[in-house]
Amino acid sequence: MAASPRFEYFLYRKERPIEEGTWNWDAPFPGKNPPAPGEPLSNDPPDVRIGDYFTGARAFLEKNRFNLLTQSASKLAGFPIAFNQIRTIRIRLQKHGEFYHPARVDVMGDGFDVAFVLNIALSDRGAEWIEREYRLLKMLTRRYPSSYLPEVFGIGSHAFYGKKVRMFLGEWMEGFHEFHHVPDRSGKGTRIEVWGEEGPPFLLSSFQEQELYRQISHILTFYYDIPSFKQIYPWHHAAGDFVVRMDGGDLYVKLISVRGYAPMFRKAPSFKSAKDARSFILHAILLFFLDLSIRIRIDRIGGVGKMIWADETSLQGLVNGFFAGLTMKPPVNGFPAPIYDCFNAYLASCRKEDLDELLMGIANRHLPRKEESELILPRLKWHSKTLYAAIRQHL
Repeated sequence: MAASPRFEYFLYRKERPIEEGTWNWDAPFPGKNPPAPGEPLSNDPPDVRIGDYFTGARAFLEKNRFNLLTQSASKLAGFPIAFNQIRTIRIRLQKHGEFYHPARVDVMGDGFDVAFVLNIALSDRGAEWIEREYRLLKMLTRRYPSSYLPEVFGIGSHAFYGKKVRMFLGEWMEGFHEFHHVPDRSGKGTRIEVWGEEGPPFLLSSFQEQELYRQISHILTFYYDIPSFKQIYPWHHAAGDFVVRMDGGDLYVKLISVRGYAPMFRKAPSFKSAKDARSFILHAILLFFLDLSIRIRIDRIGGVGKMIWADETSLQGLVNGFFAGLTMKPPVNGFPAPIYDCFNAYLASCRKEDLDELLMGIANRHLPRKEESELILPRLKWHSKTLYAAIRQHL
């Protein structure tokens, strides 16, 4: 019988593996955020131990003689890989999120080394979200071949303490890192800080920031379905939904999480005429754009700290990325010209006062939480003014 691959387990950025029977292995599983260097782990009741997390991940990967893992590794490597060719499987608990606790899984053997993400939902709420997200990622990567999303390979579960824990295996975005907004040291404006796996965080230049916003805006517009009004929502910088990779001076952005994809309107609209339908579709695009203009500026310092509002660098990138996304849209039934041209004409007819009113409506409707309201509402008038200027510059 062929020997089973060797498993190794790691916590966060630590270089030494942890082993069964050690205090780390038997320690209670921490909450959303990893402990700071030198800080002890939580002493909460051990509903789940760190060792349980790794044991569950291993059991998922070993199922059916590593069938899911070998098929997925073969796809990424570009050639067939059998389980007896795998020498080592390294599982590293990477971080803690609101719904999942993702691990990086490195699969290594002679002539190959491929990486996956294994998203693990320990809570009941996380289990509900993980089912939905897996389904949405699968659907969107199939519908949009030129995808900005990670590929997903399989979903399953493992039971311990009588509880079924859901998890799915997906593509690891190699070289992509989380980023967050921080106050500029000058006291004016904001900067974007990228968290690399090695070394301290680094700041993007103003040009790189504008390019990052452009790509985020482009990606979300790319997935906005005009006839059905479906959009990727909710999303948030604070959740680390977007990640960035630096390649020399170039910058590339991916979206790694899709928690929802549904029409922006709760009730399907009905129209008396084709003209009414066209007007409503154009108005919906405008609402999508304006909501995006607000959401793209909201973050939390460090991802978990105080809310922060990105400065005006975001707006030019937002506008450029949005219209680049519109140019990629297929023809929409009932429109005499490409949707890009029709929306440009529609937007040119909008007054500054129209934007003021629509932005205030969006803010009041989508900002039920006091913290977001206190961040956005005092800044909304200036946001509308600078956004309108960026739109006029584009037109």
